Amino acid sequence: MTSILIIFSIIFLQLLTIYLDNKSCMNDFFVLINSGSVATAYSNRGILLTLSRTIFFTIPPLLGYLTTSLDGLMLFYLTGFVIFLNFFITIIQGYIYNKKDFRIIFSYHTQINLFKSLIFLIGVVSFSLFLLTPYLLNLIAIFRPNEAIWVVQLNNILNSIFVFYLVFIFEPLVSKEVDKKNNITIYKYHAFLARFYGRLVPLAIYIIYLMIF
Repeated sequence: MTSILIIFSIIFLQLLTIYLDNKSCMNDFFVLINSGSVATAYSNRGILLTLSRTIFFTIPPLLGYLTTSLDGLMLFYLTGFVIFLNFFITIIQGYIYNKKDFRIIFSYHTQINLFKSLIFLIGVVSFSLFLLTPYLLNLIAIFRPNEAIWVVQLNNILNSIFVFYLVFIFEPLVSKEVDKKNNITIYKYHAFLARFYGRLVPLAIYIIYLMIF
């Protein structure tokens, strides 16, 4: 009973985290900037990102408990559900935030231009791991118990890839365009598509693994 309650708690916390992260970085930030409220855009995003990270930090201890009480197969299925949830929520929010431009975002021209960018590809890699690493590391810990103690400590290191991408790559680019008062619509597309493809990659890998094994 306790394990079931923890599983539902993890799913709820994951849903809330992914929702807040997408809301702050895929929509609110760009809406506020386009309205001229640049300082408020950065402040609001900082608040929502801090809130989402705080919520997400409660998940690893819960996963740690499950690792000691469930077998690896159950955690594998939970990880698969979370992978699907991340992708599904991102698609829904992406459509809601970009109803008028949704076809344009997925146009051949837009995607080819983005895929030519190393920055975009770094973003895809970042979001393939972001908000997913605790599940993957705990899976490894179950199947490699001798390495479990140090493996689960890699969570913050792997998540720092996203922080590096956001703080040192993506934000400075957007800030320069904002300072020049240029149109930043392409960066809104970038924010969504990097998450879309980044969350599609682990889903595809998971499905392929199920089909093969």
